[in-house]
Amino acid sequence: NFKAIMTEWGIDAFICSCQLLLTPTATKLAKFTEVMIRKQIIPHNQMPQPGTYFTEQAWDLAKTDGYGSDRSVGMRGQFTIAGPLAGRMFVTEIVRGRFSKSDLPFQIANLALRGQPVQNLGIEKSPGADFLENDIKRALIKVGYSDAPSIEWIPVDNQKGAKNARALTLEAVFENSQIFFSDQIPEDLMKDLAWKSFDGKI
Repeated sequence: NFKAIMTEWGIDAFICSCQLLLTPTATKLAKFTEVMIRKQIIPHNQMPQPGTYFTEQAWDLAKTDGYGSDRSVGMRGQFTIAGPLAGRMFVTEIVRGRFSKSDLPFQIANLALRGQPVQNLGIEKSPGADFLENDIKRALIKVGYSDAPSIEWIPVDNQKGAKNARALTLEAVFENSQIFFSDQIPEDLMKDLAWKSFDGKI
């Protein structure tokens, strides 16, 4: 019956599609577990040593800042380029909130300031986001980081299945231990990361 099929779908959607619904070409859905995320949290004193990494910053901007809207999220990470851990990302800070149009540029600038020198400053190019560029540049000057790198506007693929395809890539990053999180990141932010993963929003 339908309830039994949905139970199997919750356990493994890909296997359910193949064996019960007889659609073997169905797309594999990315799956995250809390254990998968939490095993990547490490003590902050195990972060890479200076000279072995460059700092990256990335932002996913919410379309609105009203109650009930999504939150803008920024992260600062150290991408290792030398040593035995080369090619891995160590996330040192996450900023998340419903920021006003005037506050958002300063949130971006302050995160960059705390992680300088920043090699890459990437921001998702959502509709209207590039209009923030001049405000962000002014905010960087005000906080004392006028020589920050230029903004890299990252295009987003909104085609059907694109989000799951990105999640599948991230799932492999977790499984291969290519990403780690500092234990200094607040617990509520890590819980939110886990919740969004379960909800298919990551």
